Amino acid sequence: MPYNRRSKLITQGVARSPNRAMLRAVGFGDDDFEKPIVGVANGHSTMNPCNAGIQPLVDRAAAAIKEAGAMPQLFGTPTVTGGMAFAWDPDDCLPLRLNPESVISQRMGSAHWEGVCRGLIEEHARETGSRHAERILAEWERERLAFWQVVRKEMIHRLAHPLAMAAE
Repeated sequence: MPYNRRSKLITQGVARSPNRAMLRAVGFGDDDFEKPIVGVANGHSTMNPCNAGIQPLVDRAAAAIKEAGAMPQLFGTPTVTGGMAFAWDPDDCLPLRLNPESVISQRMGSAHWEGVCRGLIEEHARETGSRHAERILAEWERERLAFWQVVRKEMIHRLAHPLAMAAE
């Protein structure tokens, strides 16, 4: 199939044997490595009614991609409920993954929101025993700089406390 120009970069040749092994584990067969791989972003979540119905749409898209002769690969996307998300992003690549038409993103914008974020991490550490959360808390003065706030634009005026960016 001539349409796998990019996909073959991760599926062809001896050096890509580990890639093929991983893809076999998720259902690829010998012939599938000649097909283009098409990513399907999946925002399904049962955390809110807005995203709860997305899975059937993703399933139909994946089936159509397969019917067209390609290999669908599903990947999850962040889901924002209640209008606010805190994202730990030490590599500073989150803005590249967001749609600026629908969300506002900024580094921690106020002492109030920093306290909310830290409180959520403390609760998570307490409830789960997460070593990662405990490390973030132990290094809070440095790690707090790695957090982004993400807010859906239609929710910005509904927040009880403004974001620094919204106040400008």
